Amino acid sequence: MEKNNIQTENVLLVTPLEWNMIVNREKWVVFQNEISEKLKQEINDDFPNSKAACIDETFYLKDKETGEVLGEANGYEVYYLLYNVEKENGYGNSSIFEGIVKARYYAVKNLYYQWCSTKSLKPNPNEGWFKSKKFNKYLDQIGWGDNYAVFINEVIKY
Repeated sequence: MEKNNIQTENVLLVTPLEWNMIVNREKWVVFQNEISEKLKQEINDDFPNSKAACIDETFYLKDKETGEVLGEANGYEVYYLLYNVEKENGYGNSSIFEGIVKARYYAVKNLYYQWCSTKSLKPNPNEGWFKSKKFNKYLDQIGWGDNYAVFINEVIKY
């Protein structure tokens, strides 16, 4: 199985199921183990304390298994989530971990508000995403995880 290595170009690797969800506007975030060095630098420059960045990048979406280019999308935010902690250096550094916690919080919050919008629901500040069974089911469905979350929109299918 191919690793999610993205070094020189803006490529997001997706499964066929993820691609269908993206095209049907059911998924607005792509999780990757690795992203380009340019995006990593933007995270460090934009919001280093919260491990996030506002971006304006075009990404090619490729099938994870075949490498076929399926389409493209505009990326507007990227978060460093550090879910594969055993591979990361400095995990014990509390200042790094504090930023990771903020990144996870804001990434889930962003996704929750988008999910509410598409479902024509008003976000419930008393319930939030952590108590919403429907939203938690959605998180399970999209496969929340990996080191980086790239939020996308304006998908063009090839």
